[in-house]
Amino acid sequence: MSKLGIAIRCALFTLCLPTWCFAEKITVAWDANVEPAVTGYRLFYGTAPGVHPLNVDAGNTTTVGLTGLTAGQQYCFVVKAYSATETSPDSNEVCGVALGVVSLTSTAASSTIPTGAPVTWTAYGSGGQALEYEFSRQDQLTLTWSVVQSYSSQNSFTWTPAIGQEGTYVIRVRVRIPGSGSPFDTQRLTSPFTVANGGVAIGAIEADVALPAPVGRPVTFKAKATGGPAPLQYRFYRLNRQTNTWTMVRDYSPVDSFTWTPTAGEQGSYTMQVWVRGAAATAAYDAFRSSDTFAIADALPNIAIVKTETSFPAATGAPITWKAVASGGPGPLEYRFYRFSYATNTWTLAQDYGPSNTYTWTPGASDLGTFSVQAWVRRAGTTVANDAWASAADFQIANSAAVIRSITTDAGAPMAAGAPVTWKVAAGGGSGALHYQFLLYSAARDSWSMVKDFSASNSFTWVPGLGEAGTYQLQVAIRPAGSTTVAASATTTPFDVVPTSMPAIVSITRDTGTTLRPGMPIVWTAKVAGGLAPLEYAFARWNSATLSYTLLQGYSWDSSFGWMPTPGDLGSYVLQVFVRRAGNTAAYDSYVTTPTFVVN
Repeated sequence: MSKLGIAIRCALFTLCLPTWCFAEKITVAWDANVEPAVTGYRLFYGTAPGVHPLNVDAGNTTTVGLTGLTAGQQYCFVVKAYSATETSPDSNEVCGVALGVVSLTSTAASSTIPTGAPVTWTAYGSGGQALEYEFSRQDQLTLTWSVVQSYSSQNSFTWTPAIGQEGTYVIRVRVRIPGSGSPFDTQRLTSPFTVANGGVAIGAIEADVALPAPVGRPVTFKAKATGGPAPLQYRFYRLNRQTNTWTMVRDYSPVDSFTWTPTAGEQGSYTMQVWVRGAAATAAYDAFRSSDTFAIADALPNIAIVKTETSFPAATGAPITWKAVASGGPGPLEYRFYRFSYATNTWTLAQDYGPSNTYTWTPGASDLGTFSVQAWVRRAGTTVANDAWASAADFQIANSAAVIRSITTDAGAPMAAGAPVTWKVAAGGGSGALHYQFLLYSAARDSWSMVKDFSASNSFTWVPGLGEAGTYQLQVAIRPAGSTTVAASATTTPFDVVPTSMPAIVSITRDTGTTLRPGMPIVWTAKVAGGLAPLEYAFARWNSATLSYTLLQGYSWDSSFGWMPTPGDLGSYVLQVFVRRAGNTAAYDSYVTTPTFVVN
């Protein structure tokens, strides 16, 4: 028999489960064998090239539709023709990816959305080709579907519910290949969500810098509030604790932040307060919240750390950015960066004094070797060489094979259904910038799905659906930008997604070096497992000298806390972090205490 030709075209359908759907179909077509003795064809396939454990008899036709496949999974095919007495050799192998909607995420913080607040849903389709998307909304009361965004290449849809549209809804995205004659090739639905105006709640009012802050430098206070109807309105007050007087520093507006630049005569202790009310409300406020007491006080600048997110050794041709984390004043700070080459034993002024606390370098082909970066800081307008300096760790530039060094996540294990989790990849080597691909394995389905194709982004965020509890793995592949060959891959250890459970703090990390000094900002970040977002966090500090705890930050939706010790804060401390579910009135759901640390 002659060798067969084969070609793939995707014509997919959907098998829907209660809250999600993604089992798909690939239609495989091939050229007919011209020998008259042929009585039929058999299609062989599997999920890896050259391995075809499954087969189906197509009879005397040249097309087969395979159903029940996994969205985003690659499948490879060969065809054999057969007669009453013999079977042909394998055809050429062809591989294709099953089309499907591998995820449908939203920007909503919870399953209840207030009126007036925009929410965006984004669909990620697989299949390795251009797709078009249609979004519909179903009112669960009438069970009627309305097309809210017709077919286009736009894979996201934004809706701002209006007053009068309260109720329960489902969003559906349908996906098809351009030119397809079907109403859709695949689809996916969200879980039901509610549009309702709950009471206004303020989760936090926080500064964007470590406090105390110096004079002459802007400090932005941001309120985090939920409820509605949206858009919420914000009013800010400041309490001067020296005079015990309140000043309204900005009247009601939809802007949820206020920026203050203290002057030389405004050193002292203060408290910020925010009032919040729903759109068109006439009450003085629907909710209010005060910040912790903070100080405006000058201190000489200090650099806590010079850091980069690049992992080393790094390759030539890929930009590397360092950031100097500094504090002190008065006034704005300016930064200068130097780069040291161990090969030539020379320092190079890489970036002269300016307001930017970051420096980016793209090493060239001749920049192989070991280097160091040093940051200087001083108050703007001064002529001293520097007020403080600090160096980053030594690093290497080498065009070695690309390698994945770590895959980390911002969530603890097990992860909670309905709560977002983000993975970040540290990789290096190769030549030039790297691209990253993410695949997710479901033990329940015993299959892999591509959840994010190759791109320059080294992170991936997933919101497991409320019905997607189970055991999973994440796999990451990397390759140089512009390449079509995978350079390396790595798989996380198995992790579990569980139904919403009690939150537990699994770690507290500190974003500084090992030495803590007055005037040096310190930032702690808590990582939590379980619990449905948004969670609330509170921070307290134990002073070994006074044998007492101080509440540093009342419950808010910020999992990090920043503190800048003053010269009067020398001594030994521990930090304690509390977490609880939003709306819970218990003192805490769980807490963790750090090891002792010393400010000296």
